[in-house]
Amino acid sequence: MWDEATSKLQDDLGWVERHAGQTELSVEDIKVLASEYQGARNRVAKVLQQVADRRRTRKLVIVAVLGAVGLALGVAWLLVNQSTPGALAVAASAVTWTVGFLRFLRQPIRVVSGIADRTTSILQRVSTAEDQQLEPFRRQQSQAEQRIRELDQDIETMDRQVKELDWNRQLFGYLSERSDSSDYRKHLGIIATIRQDLEQLSVLLRRSRESTDPDLPGIERIILYIDDLDRCPAERVVKVLEAVHLLLAIDLFVVVVGVDARWLLRSLEHHYAALLKRADDGDKRPDAADWASTPMNYLEKIFQIPYTLRPMDPGSYERLVTSLMASQSLVTLEPDHPEDRAEAGEELVLEVGGSRPSSTVAEDAPREAAPERPDGEADQVPPSADEEVDLAPLALLITPQELAFMKRLAPLIGTPRAAKRLSNVYRLLRASMDPADLDGFVGTATGPGEYQVALLLLGILVGCPNQAAVVFERLQEADEQATWPELAEELRKRVAPEDPEASKWERIFAWLDRLHGDPQLTLPDEATPYRRWALAVARYSFQTGHLITSGPARQASTT
Repeated sequence: MWDEATSKLQDDLGWVERHAGQTELSVEDIKVLASEYQGARNRVAKVLQQVADRRRTRKLVIVAVLGAVGLALGVAWLLVNQSTPGALAVAASAVTWTVGFLRFLRQPIRVVSGIADRTTSILQRVSTAEDQQLEPFRRQQSQAEQRIRELDQDIETMDRQVKELDWNRQLFGYLSERSDSSDYRKHLGIIATIRQDLEQLSVLLRRSRESTDPDLPGIERIILYIDDLDRCPAERVVKVLEAVHLLLAIDLFVVVVGVDARWLLRSLEHHYAALLKRADDGDKRPDAADWASTPMNYLEKIFQIPYTLRPMDPGSYERLVTSLMASQSLVTLEPDHPEDRAEAGEELVLEVGGSRPSSTVAEDAPREAAPERPDGEADQVPPSADEEVDLAPLALLITPQELAFMKRLAPLIGTPRAAKRLSNVYRLLRASMDPADLDGFVGTATGPGEYQVALLLLGILVGCPNQAAVVFERLQEADEQATWPELAEELRKRVAPEDPEASKWERIFAWLDRLHGDPQLTLPDEATPYRRWALAVARYSFQTGHLITSGPARQASTT
């Protein structure tokens, strides 16, 4: 196929060389010939040139000129005479001359057309061959140009990264210099130092958890318990909250705070009075409540999980009092013949948790209990150094009936702290009594004691101290003929519905009604034992301590 195309190309090239009058034509010569033979005007010129290059050119020119003149004269005569025979003769002469002239020009026209066609064909085949030969190089060139463009982009990117790297080096160097310098560190203070130490400690403990050494104990968390924060001033409370916030920012620590939330809120209001807004600040904007800063917002940013303990229910109170009094309670040993033991007036008791029984002999008549007197302290003689002190005296041993009545105080005692205060104060009351008066206080088989009166007043004092002050004052003002139910009813009528502590009064009165309606209890109605024990109980509270030093109380204690 290739040989045939090459042979055809050589034949065309030889024909063009013969008719164009040139030899050894190059591609550029072919291109020149093709441009010279393109177009009608150029072809006519080449035809005339072919005619001129033939022999007898002079004669042919004269014949062509004479023929053209004759033809022109014939046309003119035809236009003048307009005779049909003459016109036919002229027309026949013109046709004859034209046919002859065209026969004469046929060969030059054929040569010119052949040269034009063959040169064009040669150029096309040469161009096709060149394209086929140059195509791989053109593809390589295109790929090279594309690679050059990619390299140019890479160069631009690298130049930009070099510039950025230079800036990063400068920034890193500056930051390293500043971090190593103590210009700022010396002004940070103790909080920043503590934070850095805690963060370092957290990192070390995290690494210890990841360690596989069995000899190293793994520490997951450090749990910090904070209690009694509601006993601190406002400034100290705020500082502790700031410390808690600092600790919670580190994964190592878990902080548990046991506190009265009311104290935290009041401390924040006091410390940040200029920052925290209240609802009555006078801001009239519709969204003022949404933008107001409150102590609650402050606490919510520190404490993730607030957890409020439920109030102590009666069952919990009874269990707590039982546990508090367990080591100092008495168990009555029932005799084989209770009537014999009752006649003898003897009661055998056994200390719970101990093995030492003791017996007490009650008098025929109950003795009036005598509470501690302020002026009776001088009559007591301290034990000598050689005398053995009984660490579990009878005055501290609580009888089952006392414990049972203490459990009835549950409606008044709302917190474990109040229950503990009740048990401690009651033991102090018992310990301050003369041992000879304990039988009259606790009661015997022949007569009840006054421990119920003391516990009743003590329960009001511990559970509702503000109300206890009013009750005790009214008892000191009452005359000898007054009764306890009458005084309670009088106090009930004094309480106004709008009193902010009316709910506490209602709780006291409801509890007293239940006590007086219980047939198993033998509470005295006369006000005298209540008045007497009110002075003994009043000295164990800040709200009622003034009754001890007042005129009526001092007079009652000395009579």
